[in-house]
Amino acid sequence: SELDAKATLLTPTVIATSEVHSGSASDVFLDNDKSFNCKPETVTSPNYIDVKLAKQTRITRIVTKREATVSYAANRMNGTKVMGSADGLHWTLLCTLTKQDTVFMINDETAYSYIRLEQAPGNGWWWTVSTVLLYGVESEADITPITGTLTSVAYDESMTKTSIGSGTPASLWDTSDLSGTYTQSKQQSGGTEARYIGGAFSTGTVITKIIYHSAASNGNRARGSWFEASVDGKRWFKIATLPSNMAAGATVALDVTCLSQFRYIRMVQPSGYYIYDWTLGVAEVYGVSAN
Repeated sequence: SELDAKATLLTPTVIATSEVHSGSASDVFLDNDKSFNCKPETVTSPNYIDVKLAKQTRITRIVTKREATVSYAANRMNGTKVMGSADGLHWTLLCTLTKQDTVFMINDETAYSYIRLEQAPGNGWWWTVSTVLLYGVESEADITPITGTLTSVAYDESMTKTSIGSGTPASLWDTSDLSGTYTQSKQQSGGTEARYIGGAFSTGTVITKIIYHSAASNGNRARGSWFEASVDGKRWFKIATLPSNMAAGATVALDVTCLSQFRYIRMVQPSGYYIYDWTLGVAEVYGVSAN
C-alpha cells in the first residue's frame, strides 16, 4: 500500500518485562537472530514485553522470524499476541503470532504510543521470543504520557505474611497519616524467609509511581525492600525497589513502567535483615484505573 511504502523499521524502547530468564528484550525488535526468554507463566499472568514508541505511530507491518537453533522457539512464540495502545490502558490486538515466519499487514489508522507482546496463556512454558520487527509511519506528535493519581489501596490480610511488633500492617497503605509507622518483630537468628504486606485495588490499575515515606525512627531498616504487583494474587512481578542507602525519615519516589492492569500490590522484606525489626512508613501508590 501507499502508506506501507512510507513505513520504516521502528526501534521501540523496552520499558518493562516479566521475569527474565535469559537474553535481552531489546533484541526481539532487531533483526539479529537473538532470542529472549522469560520464566514460566500462569494462566492469568502471562509473560509480556512492554515498549514505547518514539512518536505516535501507525503500525503497517509486523514481520516475525524464529531462531532455528533455539529448541522449541517456534512453539513457544506461537499464540503470542502483539497489541497496540494509544494511552497505555486500552489495547487493540494487531496480530497473533504463529509457528511460521510471517509478514502481517496491519490495516489500522490508529496512531499508537505503546506496543505489548503477550504470551499465549495456559501453556506453562518458558516464553521464547526471537525476531518481531515493527514497521510503521511515525507522526510528529509525542506519545501520550500516562499520568496517575493517588490511588486507594485496601489492606489485604490474606496476602500478608508478617509478625506484628507495634502498630498495624494496614498502616502501610493508609495515606491519611503519612507519619504512620508499623514495626515487624525481627526474625529468629538464621531466618531468611521474606515477609510481606499485601494490598488490593478496587479494579485493574496501571501503577505509575510509588512515593514511600520512611519512618522517622529506624526507617532505614526498610532499605532494599521492594514492591511487587499481581493480576491474580498468585504470580508477582517486582515493580520497584527502595534504595540500599535509604535514610530514616526520607521520602522516596519510585517510577513504575509496567503497563499491566494489576489487582494486587505488596511490599516485601529482603532476606538477610532478620537481625532488625522491619520498620515501615507509608506508601502512596499512584495509578490509573482501566475503567
